[in-house]
Amino acid sequence: MRVYATTTARQRASFYPDVVVTCEAMTDEATNVRAPCLLVEVLSPSTGHTDRTTKLLSDTSLPSLQVYLIVDPTRRLVRVVALGEDGWTDQELFGEGTVPIPCLTTALTLDDIYASILDR
Repeated sequence: MRVYATTTARQRASFYPDVVVTCEAMTDEATNVRAPCLLVEVLSPSTGHTDRTTKLLSDTSLPSLQVYLIVDPTRRLVRVVALGEDGWTDQELFGEGTVPIPCLTTALTLDDIYASILDR
């Protein structure tokens, strides 16, 4: 699904995150998401820099977004950028940890994220 955002230069942009979660009503034909609450990017050599810079800055401008995850596929490392009461927080979870997902009233552990991907 395509997600529309605004770049730091105030230009409209669209991105295709690896995982998008929204609570907005969607039809079977929908191809765009305007109000994501969770976005997940899995790093790759070709997209890693963009995921950590341009996409991060643009996507955190979305009023509906609560959590942005950047997942390293080669080791148990997840960067969690989350909207809290005092604004955006940025932390890295290495090895283990838990990521609250408020819009789904749940949390994901690194075990959940890396299930069947990497052995501990």
